[in-house]
Amino acid sequence: MSHRYTNRDCLAALIRCAAAYTSAGHRLAIVIPESKYRAELAEVAARFGVEVVGYVADVDRLDLDQVASCYGGGVRPALMRAGETGHSTPRWWVPSAGLGPAARPRKAFCEIVEAATRAVEEIDLED
Repeated sequence: MSHRYTNRDCLAALIRCAAAYTSAGHRLAIVIPESKYRAELAEVAARFGVEVVGYVADVDRLDLDQVASCYGGGVRPALMRAGETGHSTPRWWVPSAGLGPAARPRKAFCEIVEAATRAVEEIDLED
């Protein structure tokens, strides 16, 4: 049986990534949009010790950015710095030439974010 990846899966992966950053000493929150699974994801974030914030907050935060289908579709992580609403791509994200500006299919997105999470868990962000 195959699994269809959704934004819910992608946001769960970003929560785990934010938890790894937080455990390494860098405060990183998550933005969870209004949806039918918002409460569930907020609960998961709380269990991982990740703060859920809005688009404008005085903390660095990760968001799930969806790329328009005219650019190939897909999703990418967006990093918003404390006090700013501008989106930027996290340094560990490798742009995709085939799917627009750094977007990936949701399954590939989850795999890449999980790999980045494991890497963050193994390094010291203070160095």
